Amino acid sequence: NQPFKLFSRSAEVIAPTVGFRQTGPNQFEEVKGDPTIVSGFRLVDSRASYGISLETFVIGFPIHFDWSWRTLFNKEWEDVLYARVGGSEAFRERRFDMWIGYDF
Repeated sequence: NQPFKLFSRSAEVIAPTVGFRQTGPNQFEEVKGDPTIVSGFRLVDSRASYGISLETFVIGFPIHFDWSWRTLFNKEWEDVLYARVGGSEAFRERRFDMWIGYDF
């Protein structure tokens, strides 16, 4: 029951989670990496994305092509938060969506 924190600007020392280790048949513990200082504006409990979209009509139906990228507005923060799955490189990977349908 921690309070929701939209963003932060303060400097923090954070040890990233780089994996998990099994300590018992049904127990795991986090494996932490080297502590890193993260400073500057960053989203903490919220997420953002940006992108471009194209729309065309085929036989009267709208077809949408969307390219988007996720961001937390701070590359160092993304590297710490997503260290286990590839850091900011993996988090900011481009996403492509194609869908058919009308806008509401």
